[in-house]
Amino acid sequence: MEIVKGTSILRERNKRTLISHIRRLRETSRQELVKLMNVSKNTISLIVEELIKDGIVVERGGEEEQQKGRPRIRIALHPDGYRAIGINVTPFEIQYQIINYYGDVLEAQRVDTVGNQAEQIVDQVDRIVAQLIEKHHRLIGIGIAIPGIVDAQNLQVVTSISMQWSTVSFQKLARFAIPIHLQNSVNMGALDAMDRQLFMESEAAFYIRIGHGVGGAFTFKGQLIQGASFTAGEIGHLAIDPTKEKCSCGQIGCLEMLVKHQAIKQQLLAINESVIEQSEMIIFAQEQLENERVQQVMSQAGTNVGKALVSVIHLINPAYIVIDSSYNRSSAFVASCQAVMHAEAIPVTRKAATVLFDTTRSNLGKGAALFAIYHYEQAHELH
Repeated sequence: MEIVKGTSILRERNKRTLISHIRRLRETSRQELVKLMNVSKNTISLIVEELIKDGIVVERGGEEEQQKGRPRIRIALHPDGYRAIGINVTPFEIQYQIINYYGDVLEAQRVDTVGNQAEQIVDQVDRIVAQLIEKHHRLIGIGIAIPGIVDAQNLQVVTSISMQWSTVSFQKLARFAIPIHLQNSVNMGALDAMDRQLFMESEAAFYIRIGHGVGGAFTFKGQLIQGASFTAGEIGHLAIDPTKEKCSCGQIGCLEMLVKHQAIKQQLLAINESVIEQSEMIIFAQEQLENERVQQVMSQAGTNVGKALVSVIHLINPAYIVIDSSYNRSSAFVASCQAVMHAEAIPVTRKAATVLFDTTRSNLGKGAALFAIYHYEQAHELH
């Protein structure tokens, strides 16, 4: 009996690994999958036939000729196959998206909300999940992104400053038959960046997101490194300037206090410049980007972010650093950030890191849905 169970688990793991390869390659062949997975042709054939029968995989005509015989049949994921849901909770709204297994967004909606009303938001998310499960079939999981410290194992938000939450449980969602994943929203941004191939899954990478707050995420070989208390990557609470104000964490001059959107907006107002903030984006007019006093504000912000990233470079030696910020439109911000890293980081370590100033903000809802896909592929629940 144990042998049967073990064989069944191995088969399921192989199936999920095969689907993962198709997702990454977009299209492949049975022969290529045999080489990638190092299993027999018969194993691949049986899994592919099962997936075709279930409507998860489709065959496409022979697009490449073999040296001998008939054209090689290509296989791809069925457009109406597996799907995942991503929900992003913010202080102002709940955003949710449904993606197919390739990560293409099929549906996206927003619902207004009030961030500090924790119980009402949990109920709203619960209703959204129930409605989407009823509407969409072949769902393999739901990811929920929350700005704050999250206890993923117990579906609980430990604390969220931006939401004004402390010990908020999403445990009621565990009643649904499909897996529910609660995660920090910045981690989900990192997954979207990785999916957009801003960095390779095989490499160590650090992702920093600047918005209402400042957060970071560390990935290694495609895996999120979350730490013992789910707080790995908290770059926003690196103390940068001891002459500045006290942070809510108790330290003086944390990066978040210096460069979060509200801080930069206040610094700009002090020089009689105002900017629009929309969907966690600071919108600069072109003449503002060319304004010398605005450039000074953005240059200092770049210096502060650069100082924090020097510590990241020295501590984890990443191959990639992705900066997700609307400040990236400012050449003064980019230049100052690069200059500090160049001047203060150990050369051999700095040269190993490719720094990307992303011009497209990561989609946190999509990242949450991708987390559900990655979790499914890694088959954590199979024992």
